[in-house]
Amino acid sequence: MEALTFGTGKILSHAYIVASQSEAARNQAVLEIAGAAVCSGAGALKPCGLCRDCRKVKAGVHPDIIQVRRETDDKGKQKREIRVDQIREMIGQAQIMPNEADGKAFIVQEAETMNPSAQNALLKLLEEPPGGVVLILSTAAPAMLLPTIRSRCIELNVNQDAPALSDEQRQEVVEYLKYVSTGRKSELLRWCNEKAAHTDTAGTIEFVKSVKTIVTDVLCGREPFCDLKREQLWLVLTLLERCEEALSVNTGIKHIFGLIAVKSIGDGAPEK
Repeated sequence: MEALTFGTGKILSHAYIVASQSEAARNQAVLEIAGAAVCSGAGALKPCGLCRDCRKVKAGVHPDIIQVRRETDDKGKQKREIRVDQIREMIGQAQIMPNEADGKAFIVQEAETMNPSAQNALLKLLEEPPGGVVLILSTAAPAMLLPTIRSRCIELNVNQDAPALSDEQRQEVVEYLKYVSTGRKSELLRWCNEKAAHTDTAGTIEFVKSVKTIVTDVLCGREPFCDLKREQLWLVLTLLERCEEALSVNTGIKHIFGLIAVKSIGDGAPEK
């Protein structure tokens, strides 16, 4: 690929990790890079925002921008992982010439959900990238990606100016994660029952967001690592995203904290 520049004039590379707690911020950065990969406007600064390709990117219909994400099952529920056969299919598509543009962009959404086999398969594309292909890994938790993947990508951390948590919010999260780390389900249940009895809907939403913020920061390396293993942190993050979805449809507070009490500690974890 001819050396092109995008955004603030950086040289367009063949592989990026775009990391942020904010999905909106990630998507904005991802589309800028993908747009640069397919832009046909005159001049080196990409994307131009004016050419046919840029207009198609904005409309979400460009055939040379391919997205890979978790599939859904026959009940319409999103699967937990991006599987290795999805990545192998993407690698095969990367060998095919672009449909309209001079280049192609492949976007892996929630890249941290790629299972180990999928991540290992992706290394082939990173080690031998076809000309004109740009790979973009969008993630809230780059620490979940293999070091060998991260070392081969340019990592962009966006939207790092999120408001800091108050001391009270941080203390609540620390208490919750402490109970999760001990594996004492009965103590976590008592703590959750106490929270449910003294927290309104707004406070519950605030708590869920605070936990997600700190856990994501730990996974991204912006917070000191706590006593939980990465697998446990990922379980907590997935659970709190489920709770956030439930709160958006007015699920009761007792149900939310009941879910947190039951599901925060893995089914196979013994009572300590």
